[in-house]
Amino acid sequence: MDANQPLNVLRMTRTAEQRHLINRPQRIPLELCLLPGDEEGPVGVFVHGFRSSMEGEKSIALVEMAAERGRSWLRFNMADHSHGGNDLGTFRTSRSLEELETVIEWLAPRPVVLVGSSFGGWLSLLAAQYHPKRVAGLVLIAPAINFIQYYFGALPPPLIAQWQKERLYTFSDPISGEGYTLHADILQDANRCTIDLDTLSLEAPLRVLHGELDEVVPVEISRHLEERPPSTDFKVEVIPGGDHRLNQHMDRILHAVDEIWPH
Repeated sequence: MDANQPLNVLRMTRTAEQRHLINRPQRIPLELCLLPGDEEGPVGVFVHGFRSSMEGEKSIALVEMAAERGRSWLRFNMADHSHGGNDLGTFRTSRSLEELETVIEWLAPRPVVLVGSSFGGWLSLLAAQYHPKRVAGLVLIAPAINFIQYYFGALPPPLIAQWQKERLYTFSDPISGEGYTLHADILQDANRCTIDLDTLSLEAPLRVLHGELDEVVPVEISRHLEERPPSTDFKVEVIPGGDHRLNQHMDRILHAVDEIWPH
C-alpha cells in the first residue's frame, strides 16, 4: 500500500468491509471484519500478536492491499486479549488457536492464506499443521514460536513458584512498561501447543520475515527454521536493522503475501 494514499480511499475500503460476530456458547463472541473481494478465491486472514488487535498498522495495510488486488481478506480479534485492558487472566494459547480454527471453519470451504504476526505466527503454524488442506499459504512476521515456554517458562524459579501459588501475576511489558496479568495455567496449556522445529512439515508455501534487531522474539528462531526448511516452497528474510514490529518494512511484508498468493 502506498503510504501517501488519499485518506478518502482508505475510508472507502474500510467501509467496504462487512462486520460479523461469531457467537460461541459461554464464550465472548468473535469480532471480525471481512472484505468480500473475489468470492471464489482464497481468503487472506491476518492473525494478530499477543496483546494486540485487528486494528494494528500491519492489519490495516494488508486489508488495503487486498482491496487494491480485488482479494478477499479477513481480520479478527482474539477474544481473550484484544478487547482493551491488561487483565489477561483467561488467556490460553489453546483458546486462541481454537478461535483461529473457528474462523477457518467459518470461511469453509474456501482456502485461507494466513499472515501471522509474532504470537499470531505461532498460531498460524499450528493451524497449518492441523488443517493442511485448508491453508494455501503462510507469511510469518517475527514468529513467536513456543514463546510462552521460552519466555515465561524461563523466569527465575522463585518467581514461577510465587506465580503458581498466587495463580495470577502481573508482568511488565518490555517495550511499553505497562503491566498485564496472566494466569499460571498458561504454562501447562502452552506445552500442549509446542511446535518441534526439527520435525515441522508443511504442505503450503511459507515466507518468514524477521528483524535483525528484534528485541522481543529472538531472530535465531527464524534462522533455525532456515536450517531445516519445513516446506518445499520456503524462504526466510532477515531484515537488516529491522525491529520486532517491522512496521517500517511493510513493502517487504506485502511482497511476501503477493509471492505466495495462489494463482
